[in-house]
Amino acid sequence: MEGLISKGSERFDADAMFKAAADVAARNWKIVRLWGVNADGSCTCGRSECPTPGKHPHGGAGWPGRATSDESAIAAWFEDEGPVNIGLWLGSESGVIDVECDSPEAEEALRRHGLDLIDTPTYRSSRGHHRLFRYEHDLPKTAVVKVDGIEVRLGGHNAQSVLPPSWHKSGVQYQWLPGKSPADVDVAPLPEAFKQAMFKETSRSTGGGCVREAREALAAGEMVQEGGRHAFLLGVACDLAFKEPNLDAPGVRDRLFTLVQGVNLTRCTPPKSFEEVQRIVDDEIAFYKESREAGRADLRSDDPAAKEKIRAAKSRWATYGLVKNGSRWSPGSWRLVVVNSDPRVYRLMIPSPTASRPYAVPLSSDEFQSGAKVARKILDVTGTMNVNDPTRAAWEKIWSGHKVEVSPGRWVDVRGLQAQLLDDDFRSEEEAPPEQKRHAMLAGMLLGKLTHARPVKDEADTKPSASGDAKWLYHKGQQELWFDWNVVISGIEKDHHRLEVTTADRRELHERVKDVTRERDFKASQPRLDGSRRRFLRWDQRHLDALAEIAGLNEGGA
Repeated sequence: MEGLISKGSERFDADAMFKAAADVAARNWKIVRLWGVNADGSCTCGRSECPTPGKHPHGGAGWPGRATSDESAIAAWFEDEGPVNIGLWLGSESGVIDVECDSPEAEEALRRHGLDLIDTPTYRSSRGHHRLFRYEHDLPKTAVVKVDGIEVRLGGHNAQSVLPPSWHKSGVQYQWLPGKSPADVDVAPLPEAFKQAMFKETSRSTGGGCVREAREALAAGEMVQEGGRHAFLLGVACDLAFKEPNLDAPGVRDRLFTLVQGVNLTRCTPPKSFEEVQRIVDDEIAFYKESREAGRADLRSDDPAAKEKIRAAKSRWATYGLVKNGSRWSPGSWRLVVVNSDPRVYRLMIPSPTASRPYAVPLSSDEFQSGAKVARKILDVTGTMNVNDPTRAAWEKIWSGHKVEVSPGRWVDVRGLQAQLLDDDFRSEEEAPPEQKRHAMLAGMLLGKLTHARPVKDEADTKPSASGDAKWLYHKGQQELWFDWNVVISGIEKDHHRLEVTTADRRELHERVKDVTRERDFKASQPRLDGSRRRFLRWDQRHLDALAEIAGLNEGGA
C-alpha cells in the first residue's frame, strides 16, 4: 500500500480503504470492488455522464462472480493508482441486508418501528443512515421492500451497498457511527413485527392470496378444476383491474372481461358461465373504483382487511371536516383566513372534534403552496391529525389537485383544497395588527433613528449636519428636526443588512406621515454646506408622534 494516492484524488487513502475492506471481509462478507470518485466528483470509470459515480462495480455485469472475502484478492484492487470504493454483496451470500433511511420521514418511521433502538452496524452516507441486519431465509423473496419510506435491500443476484470509508461524489465520506462498526456490534436480526410489515408491503406490490396463486397456476400451465375456478378467475381479474390506470375510460370493462373470459375458456375445466365471469369482473372494477376514491389506490381486493381499510380511509378525512363530492374532496367545514400583513400569511381553520374552538394553523405563503408542509403544520398544531394517512401521495392530490381521464386522451382538472379554499365561500380576510405591516415596521425604524438625533446645545447653532443625519436646531425661535430623508433611510438599510427600502416604500411612508399631520407637503430647506446644497426636511414633535401612530405605538395606530 502507498498511503495517500496523489494521482486522481488527493483525499483517497489506499491503506485505510484496504484495511477497512479486509476487516469486513474477515467476517466472511463478500466485498465488491467499485469504481472510485475523482477529486472533481467524476467517476473513475471514465464515462463523462456516469449516472452513479463511485457506486457501480468495477468490471461490469459479472461482478457477483468477482465478489470476494479473500484478503489477497482485495489487496490486488489497490495495486493500480487511482481511487477505489468498496461495496457489500447483500443477501444470502454475505448474510447481511441493508435498511436505508434517506429522509426525515423515513427516520421517523424507523423510530416508530423501534429499529433505532437495536444495536447493529450503522453508517452514515451522503443522504442518511444505513443499518445492517441479519439475512434470514424467511424474509420476503424480493430484492427491495419499502415500508413507510424505509428501504430494505434484501439482496439478490445484483444487489450491493456502498460501504465506509468510500467516498460519495459530493465529497462526503461514508462513515460508521461511533460504536456502531462491525467491530463494535454484531449484526442483529430484524424484529418479527417489522418482518410482518415487510410481508404486507410485498403483498401490496406483488399481489397476495388468490393473485399469487393465479399467477403460479398460469405460469405452470395448469388446468383449473371445479372448486378452484372462482378463486383463480378472481385472482386474474384482481390483478388486471389493479394495474388498470383508469377504470372509467370507455372500453375498459369490455377489455377486462374479454381477457378474463379468455383465461376462463382456456384454463378452466369446465369453464364458468358468461354471467359468472361478468360478475367477477364487475365486482373487481367496483372495488378498485371505491378504493381509489377513498385514497387507497394501494389496496388489493384479496387483502382480507381491504373493506375495513376503505371504510377507515373514507371516514378519516370526513372526520376532519372535509366533504367528498364524487372524485373531489371539498373543504367542508374548513375555512381560510387571509391575513393582510407584510408578508401576507394564511390561517387555516379546522374544526376540532373535541373542543368548541377550531384549530388555527398558521401558514406562510410558501407553506400554503405545499401539501407536505401543510400536513406537517396541521400535525404540529393538532398533535393528532395526520392528513398524510393513508399515504402522502393521496393527500398531495387532495390538497394540490389532480387530473382525471374522462375519455381516451381527454383529461380534466380536479381542483384541490388549496384552490377551493381561496374561493369566496371558504375565504375571509383580516387586517393584520399595525406591527405586522411593512409601512408600520418602517415607521418604527425611522422613529428609532430620529429619536437618536443630536439635541439642541446652543440656540445660536443653526447649522444642520453636513452628513445629512438628523439634528435638532432652533429655527425662527422653534425647535425643528432637520435631516436628509434619503440619508436617514439609507442608514436604516445599513442597520438592517437584509432590508431593502424600495422607492415605493419611501413614497408610501412619506404620504402616510403627511396624512396624519394633515400637511400638503413637508417644510424643507436647502442650505449650502461644504460648498454644495443639500435638501433637509424640517420636522417637529408632531411628525414623530405621527410615526409612532403609524407604527402602532400610540392608540389609534394605522
